[in-house]
Amino acid sequence: QRSELGIAERWYQHSALGDLLGVPWEKINDDRLYRGLDVLAAHKEELCAHLMERYRSWFGVAFEFLLYDVTSTFFEGQAAGNEKAARGYSRDSRPDCKQVCLGLVCTPEGLPLAYEVFAGNRADVTTVEEIVKAMEEKYGQAQRTHSASLRAGSGCWTGGW
Repeated sequence: QRSELGIAERWYQHSALGDLLGVPWEKINDDRLYRGLDVLAAHKEELCAHLMERYRSWFGVAFEFLLYDVTSTFFEGQAAGNEKAARGYSRDSRPDCKQVCLGLVCTPEGLPLAYEVFAGNRADVTTVEEIVKAMEEKYGQAQRTHSASLRAGSGCWTGGW
């Protein structure tokens, strides 16, 4: 099943959430997951800090090299309830739809560490400095190398800081 519901059910079934939450995968549907994400969003900083500590203690992650990428997701409809939804560069070839941009910071092992939701009309290159500052505030300036993946021709220098 390639629907959103099928993806949500398979993801939940193969995650530890059933054990942690006590909700069997048979009772999960996409609406229930989306409502849960709304609740989790209110605890973003605590969750990211918890992940960082777990990555450090379980996997020995040092956070010296971090990866950052920006993508977008579009809305079909007005997205009136989302103040960040705006028309901008459409990676999905949907300039008719409002979108938001999503910035994700990962470890080289592919472990997600932090994310940020940006206005849909914000250029990728303008998000880098904000993310770098946030990572330095959280993890210190150490001898970290930042790596950003931005589309060709964006005018962004992707060397180390």
